[in-house]
Amino acid sequence: MRRYFNVLVWRYNMPYFKWYGVDSNGMIHTGTLFSRDQQSAHAAVLSDLEITIIACQERSYTIPHYVAAREQALLFEQLSILLHAGVRVHEALQIAGSMISHTKSRLIVEDCTRAVADGMLLSEVMRLYGALFSHFTWCMIRAAEQSGTLAQTCHILAEYYQTIVTFRMKLRTILLIPMVTTTVAFIVIIGIIYGVIPQFARIMQSTNSVLPTRTTLLFSFAFWARSSLGISILLGTLIIIIGGIVWIIRTGRRSAISLFIHLPFLSSVIRDFLLARYLSALSCLLHGGVSLSRALELAIEDIPYRSIRIPLEMVVYDVIEGSTLSHAYKQHIPHLSAASYALIRVGERTGTLPKMVALCAQQYRARINYLLQMLGKFVYPCILLFLGTLVGLIALALYEPIFALGSSMTHTI
Repeated sequence: MRRYFNVLVWRYNMPYFKWYGVDSNGMIHTGTLFSRDQQSAHAAVLSDLEITIIACQERSYTIPHYVAAREQALLFEQLSILLHAGVRVHEALQIAGSMISHTKSRLIVEDCTRAVADGMLLSEVMRLYGALFSHFTWCMIRAAEQSGTLAQTCHILAEYYQTIVTFRMKLRTILLIPMVTTTVAFIVIIGIIYGVIPQFARIMQSTNSVLPTRTTLLFSFAFWARSSLGISILLGTLIIIIGGIVWIIRTGRRSAISLFIHLPFLSSVIRDFLLARYLSALSCLLHGGVSLSRALELAIEDIPYRSIRIPLEMVVYDVIEGSTLSHAYKQHIPHLSAASYALIRVGERTGTLPKMVALCAQQYRARINYLLQMLGKFVYPCILLFLGTLVGLIALALYEPIFALGSSMTHTI
């Protein structure tokens, strides 16, 4: 069996080949290919594409730290449709991979396609790419391969990842307008401080009039901001902010979430999102035929926060010891809704636990939508109020000496 990759050996730096070739009609083609050596690359392109390679160069390739949720949602949805239509697994992977827009993710799916065509199981391939596909995903695929429900499982995984994508899109939409408004206001304020206020200060100083306290403080801050110390402090603050954004991008979205998980309102949104994700994963695993205790263990692997993870680990322990799932949830997760307790208890008594857990996840998704709407209604007015107050104070400090000067001129006349 050929293997075009070995993540355990190459880790995150895998070589691949950039090739140029010609087909039987004389048309020039180009592409990329993972392979052990150039000879294997020539053979793979000739057998799969019926193209003779003219030139082949080895290139360095860095595996991304993760495959985006939207790419996984698209991949599994296309796989579900194709497998339901009777297409073989490696052919379905090839078709679904061609629809992925992200280049590195598409190359990985192409490499998985060749490995599956050589006889490897899809779950084994995903396990080799453990840094890209979660432990939960490949366990679902492995259970589906054993039970013969791969198409249905791919559809469930597509819905699971689509839920994550929808949440992130809604959160970005809600925060986009406040961020743009804040950025524009910040640029305007910087322009006033560095451009308008110095000119205005020189004009007012030429009149030898007594300036109000607010105006004096504003002029002092503007002159300090234009000094070398002020510029250094402002630039340092900007560098820290940019560095924090870069750190969040490099370390992943979990770092960003960890910054907001302790805030009063956002903590409730993030907690409900993680619970919805946990319940969705648990429902997927139970639908895939995984045992309850093993499904509970796998479902909490994507939750890194101790405040949420520890109670869920206690639930796993109680279920292994023989407790019912509804009793364990009521014992260790008091913030779970009463409707969720009732649904899980009904599912245990009627043998429809996967369906009832999915209904609980659906309830939490509806609650998240409500909280996001409330967040959008709360954040934007607060930002407008703060920026309006700040700009109003600056305008008052600038206009106050003009009014005083006009009043003195009136008295003089």
